[in-house]
Amino acid sequence: QIGVWEGDVNKETLQKISSIGGADKVHDKGILYKYIAGKYNSLSEAKIRKLEVAQNGFTDAFIYAEKDGERITVKKAVRLLNK
Repeated sequence: QIGVWEGDVNKETLQKISSIGGADKVHDKGILYKYIAGKYNSLSEAKIRKLEVAQNGFTDAFIYAEKDGERITVKKAVRLLNK
């Protein structure tokens, strides 16, 4: 996750997000929107992408996991992938 903002982001932030490439804007709740930098099937891929995002100025970016639309721990996601 790159970050969460209320409504539209300012022009400078939008340019930074666009420079990452492949980022998606997702309605979170209410007036909040989160920007994510893709979906990955391995933790190593997600970690590489997180580094790219951080290098573009989003140092608070983090990795999270979902299963069936619900957030789960990354540890649990890794266990599920390794089954």
